[in-house]
Amino acid sequence: MKSRASSNTVPRRPLEEARLAITRLSPKKLGLTTTFQEICKIAADAIAVERAGIWLLVDEGAAIRCACLYERSKGRYSEGTVLRRSDFPSYFDHLQIRKTIPAEVASHDPRTDELTLAYLEPLGIISLLDGAIHSHDRVIGVVCHEHVGPAREWTTEEKDFVGSVADLIAFKIQSAKLAEVQLQLHQTTVDQTAYQQRIKLAHVAAGAAHDFRNLLTVIKGYANLISADSPGNSACTEMARQIVDAAKKGEELTKDLMALGDNNSRHPAVVDVTTIISQLIPLLRQTAGTRHRIETELATGIGRVFVDPLLIERVVMNLVANARDAMPAGGPIKVSVSRNPWDARGKPGSSVLLEVSDQGTGIAPALRERIFEPFFTTKERHEGTGLGLAIVKSGIELAGGIVELLTEPGKGTTFRILLPCVASGI
Repeated sequence: MKSRASSNTVPRRPLEEARLAITRLSPKKLGLTTTFQEICKIAADAIAVERAGIWLLVDEGAAIRCACLYERSKGRYSEGTVLRRSDFPSYFDHLQIRKTIPAEVASHDPRTDELTLAYLEPLGIISLLDGAIHSHDRVIGVVCHEHVGPAREWTTEEKDFVGSVADLIAFKIQSAKLAEVQLQLHQTTVDQTAYQQRIKLAHVAAGAAHDFRNLLTVIKGYANLISADSPGNSACTEMARQIVDAAKKGEELTKDLMALGDNNSRHPAVVDVTTIISQLIPLLRQTAGTRHRIETELATGIGRVFVDPLLIERVVMNLVANARDAMPAGGPIKVSVSRNPWDARGKPGSSVLLEVSDQGTGIAPALRERIFEPFFTTKERHEGTGLGLAIVKSGIELAGGIVELLTEPGKGTTFRILLPCVASGI
């Protein structure tokens, strides 16, 4: 009797306690969002890592989206960051064939080294312990444990723990309230259908633009030859010059079309939006012109996002040009960056808010729904292609963010861009 009593009072080991605590969580009572947050906190505390996150496959396996990220030292949660297979193909491949990925020095491990420059080094991550989440014999996501500090050799017990956490996450997803799952699946289906339609249209346009650009190159070449062989002031020379000018305008259109279809960012990385905008100010002033003053309000220490920095530059330049055109008589254009205590979908979390505002004519209610449509423009035909805002929207959504429009006729327009934080600020 004594031996049985003593065996019942033997304390469980920390990882056993953590596993039991996760098992007891009920998605039906808490909801999936809160359940994910509790899992990440428990797991991060159990194996003493700075960051723990749950990432789920989206876009038919072409990307993983952060469903929950917990930063232990700050006690903060965030979500929404997107990593794409096209940027990290080897890592995605290893998720499909391995239950866990224990990387002692992640920057030197062939399974994770391609994450080094864009993700690991900017966040100070040295070691990774990731577990693939399976459902019905297929991978649906990954639970990530990111260690900041000296290289860490993962124990067998820790690797087993992470594997079991991945299995428990799959079970929690399956056992969530039917209504909640159905709502999420419906919204995802609607969003992805619209997204896929836009992507297909963009790819068709980009393919046509590529072929058209080649034709324009030939046209320009022959026009230049005609001009060179004609007398200096002849009508033929003038017509050749007009052909070259028209071809150049066509090339600008093809650039926009190809940008719309280029839904694989070239160099995504963990970046500070405030730093990018600060370095861009001289170019913004040139774009705005002498009649438009650039005003900035750039907060620091607000967190970092995972995005191609060239996308941020393209977006802001485009929005500043639109603001300039909305105030032909001149006026201030304000560019601001701040921390938002909500994620990109309105839930408590952390995101970076980028705003570009003007005091121009505003946008009429009848036009607001169409403003992001490709080729739709309120400008004269020779003044714009109608692709600028479509490129802005598709690029930001690709990075896991959203674009909002606030406008009132006669009182100006503000474009609000929310990007999910991959690392919260001070």
